[in-house]
Amino acid sequence: MKNFMKKLIVLVSFIFMSSTLFAQTLNVKGLVTDAVTGETLLGVNVIVKNSSKGDVTDFDGNYKISGVPKGSILVFSYLGYQTKEITVDQEVINAALEESSETLDEIVVVGYGSQRKELVSGAFSSLNADKIAEKNPARIEEALTGNAAGVQVTANSGSPGASLNIRIRGITTNGNNSPLVIVDGVNIGSDLSVIDPNDIEKMDIIKDASSAIYGVQAANGVVLITTKSGKKNRPTKFTFNSFSSIQEASNQLDLMNASEYAVYVNETEIADGNNIPYPNINGFGVGTDWQ
Repeated sequence: MKNFMKKLIVLVSFIFMSSTLFAQTLNVKGLVTDAVTGETLLGVNVIVKNSSKGDVTDFDGNYKISGVPKGSILVFSYLGYQTKEITVDQEVINAALEESSETLDEIVVVGYGSQRKELVSGAFSSLNADKIAEKNPARIEEALTGNAAGVQVTANSGSPGASLNIRIRGITTNGNNSPLVIVDGVNIGSDLSVIDPNDIEKMDIIKDASSAIYGVQAANGVVLITTKSGKKNRPTKFTFNSFSSIQEASNQLDLMNASEYAVYVNETEIADGNNIPYPNINGFGVGTDWQ
């Protein structure tokens, strides 16, 4: 009887400790929005501080993290917004992020002119010349990668020098997903390859209904580019920048040249009892190296 009571006490203690530990972790979920417009934010990093647990908000601004210790801190970070920290004390934690105050005094180009960034309520991203020059991009699309929230840049293929696609509002069903590009007030279509990144003073990306002033061509968003020009009462300045790079295939195949291929085909035909199709092998040379 005495041993039975000891075992019972140990069992009850184990169950109590397990339930206590279970109660100290929460399955946290919530919604992340813009503090001013109330719009949901896609791609916000939600991380449990000092741990590897985290999630990224989906298209509707939702996130979900399982097994979060109660009392830990969630860190919300997003490009162009102030980082926010919230203590975990319940399972539903919503966050409203405020835009970084450092960018509010910038001048933003919009469809009807330009004004201070803090006075514009639409969804947009901005890059100045210094931000563009940080990556030394060969093409202007490369400067947008990781610098403009909600803008996706993908390559058409893995080939060196392959063209890039810009997607501001995702993929549509009308067959055209490219944004409209306006350079100094002139519509140049959707091709950014004709613009030298070093000639750009500022680039603004409009992502919401404020692009309606440009008509149906702006259904996939608008990229507004302001190029550099002379400024009054500024001394003449000459600058020269030079960059070089090499692109090569990561894995080249050991292929036959033209003469080797002709020999191979001749040997195959001889083995089948046929006449050789390439009697003059010396005339082929090495052919073309397509790699």
